[in-house]
Amino acid sequence: MFKWFKKHFIPGEHNGHRPHILRIEAILILLSIVLIIEVGFLAEVVILRNTKFLASIANEALVSFTNSNRQTENLPELKVNPLLEKAAQLKAEDMAKNSYFAHISPDGVEPWHWFDEVGYNYIYAGENLAINFIDSKDVEEAWMNSTFHRANILNDKFTEIGIGIAVGVFENHQTTFIVQMFGSRSVPLLTKIVTPEIVVVPETVVPEVIVPETTIPEVTLPETIVQEIVPPEEIKEVPPQDTSIAVKGASEEKAPTVEIQAQNRPEISMSERLLATPRKTTNFLYTMLATILLLALILVIFVRIKVQHPRSIIHGAFLLLVIASVFWLNHYIAFMQARIF
Repeated sequence: MFKWFKKHFIPGEHNGHRPHILRIEAILILLSIVLIIEVGFLAEVVILRNTKFLASIANEALVSFTNSNRQTENLPELKVNPLLEKAAQLKAEDMAKNSYFAHISPDGVEPWHWFDEVGYNYIYAGENLAINFIDSKDVEEAWMNSTFHRANILNDKFTEIGIGIAVGVFENHQTTFIVQMFGSRSVPLLTKIVTPEIVVVPETVVPEVIVPETTIPEVTLPETIVQEIVPPEEIKEVPPQDTSIAVKGASEEKAPTVEIQAQNRPEISMSERLLATPRKTTNFLYTMLATILLLALILVIFVRIKVQHPRSIIHGAFLLLVIASVFWLNHYIAFMQARIF
């Protein structure tokens, strides 16, 4: 292993003071690798970005990243509720269809409409929005870097989550709309009533009604359900002019809850994580290549200071410049129109 490293990285008589990693043949191979990585990145961004397959992966990734942030703060994981997923999808599709990006639609429809539309009887509800992101990790980081969106993600009153993703046109550009909805439900209490047992006795005896001791069993609520319902006068809403977040508490006077079981989703696989985070993945690969080249340049310059080969140094410096350029280009593509709301 050391012989291989010495041959390719350390200048000396064994390689004519020209490490193989900085020779034109190796530079062309590394340049081809950079090109392949960049073509893959652009293909995912331009061609595959708006497919249902990648939308599904991005959905799972956002849930995973959200729960990772909550675990860091010692908060319980959010369970995925199909009703919240449906509500978030309806909101995303409504924004895509009507070309707007806001918590309140141009027609005055508030976020809470979509919760009611699917029959999600919430005690607390919240919504985060994002647009034009190509990397799921960038979305989560943008929300976490915003004080108000971070408050939604780390809100200990929320127990469930749903993500919706839709593609449409906004400000004359093809756009990906992302909706993240949070909630905690009001679950009706079910008690079993036991009919008293009537014992028939002779006519001379007054009938006696025997009621079992367990007529009405005591009901113990799970810890996640025991929450104080917020009276209507104590409801706190962010004013419509606030463009950062939407969060609301609700009273119990709502339509009956549609009983759908929320669930914990398994962690996404490594391949799904790579597909959901194309910019982070390419940045990692470029950083690795740049580190290798930088190490080679340092060794070729300082190990044999008296014996220098300018052409080798130029080769390495050129490829570093190429990597820095595509690194910046990808950052520009990823954030040139990205927004959160």
